Amino acid sequence: MIRGVGELMQVASVLLISTAACKSSSAPPKVTPTAKLAPSSTTDICVTKGTVGKADGQVIRTTRVDDAVVRGFNKTSSGDAAAIDFVYRGKTDTITPLASGDVRAQLGLKLRAEDGCNLVYVMWRFEPKPEVVVQVKSNPGKHTHEQCGANGYTRVKPTKSAKVFPPAPGSSHRMWAELDGDALTTWVDDRIVWQGTLPDVADLHGPAGFRTDNVKVDLTLLVAASTQTSAALECPGAKPDD
Repeated sequence: MIRGVGELMQVASVLLISTAACKSSSAPPKVTPTAKLAPSSTTDICVTKGTVGKADGQVIRTTRVDDAVVRGFNKTSSGDAAAIDFVYRGKTDTITPLASGDVRAQLGLKLRAEDGCNLVYVMWRFEPKPEVVVQVKSNPGKHTHEQCGANGYTRVKPTKSAKVFPPAPGSSHRMWAELDGDALTTWVDDRIVWQGTLPDVADLHGPAGFRTDNVKVDLTLLVAASTQTSAALECPGAKPDD
């Protein structure tokens, strides 16, 4: 039993300290990347749409993208973190609309890419509007483009974001994204440009990859090694992907 005002104030003080301690114990948002990433070997890259080549004068792990539509993934990677180092060389000679009919110049990362119907996209759009966009594509029970097409996309609203600008031809950049549970943080050139919580990703399991639309780049995909004990994924044959 509390007997007086002094004792009541002591109890209130203890409660305030306890509440503050609980709040301070929660994990703060990421400020800098923490994943240990390494450049992909070309033997580990599966290109599922389009064609790529070796960049002139570059090491074998640097990939030259000239096709309007290119998709790929690293078959030995963890899907929770990835980055792209790239040199932008301008728009492609031919322009191909997306499956939705929209026309964009963009490049980005795939995370937890279970298949073409279920994955996370982190895209740096250059045109028509420069921005970083995060979408979860979720089509439970569907696994091929014929089954899901351009359906199942959810654009996720960030809790923190920053403006980005289209790169100048010849400029070099790094885009890095990390998932911690359902919390995603994305950096462009060491600056946080997107941070938020993703829906429907708890059951997604797959590697990391990249996609480009209507941009020419020399890129290196950096990934974390998979912690799965099973053998590396096999490269599927080229399949349509939106």
